[in-house]
Amino acid sequence: MDYRFATTQDREAIVGLVVDPAEAVSLRLTPFELASSPSFFRRPDASSVFRPKNSTVYSSHQLLEAENRLPDRSHDTTGPTVSLETMERIARLPDTQGRVLGEDQAEALERIAVLGRVLDVLVGPAGAGKTTAMNALRRA
Repeated sequence: MDYRFATTQDREAIVGLVVDPAEAVSLRLTPFELASSPSFFRRPDASSVFRPKNSTVYSSHQLLEAENRLPDRSHDTTGPTVSLETMERIARLPDTQGRVLGEDQAEALERIAVLGRVLDVLVGPAGAGKTTAMNALRRA
């Protein structure tokens, strides 16, 4: 948006110079439309109204290979561990802001700390206390 062009055609030409090479080295993950929609279900650019605008998803071989390595790492239990007793003690202590872990946070951390996975995942909605829990694990 910071760049202005003399004509729309100039802008489209520059966008094409950037997008076309990027698409050429990318993997398209969004399938192509298998059936055409009647014209009244098409946008002016001929795309279907049943697909969100600009929703085509791309990736790369390198990223997909990295993602494929993640499950292997989650089965590798050679990572550092913390004893259950230490984790239980830390879970009961308030942090520097006076927050104490909830039962669900403590239980999740005990599993993470004791199992020693090289890669583990802690999932929860915003505000659930993931950062607070991970700070407790760091303290342990």
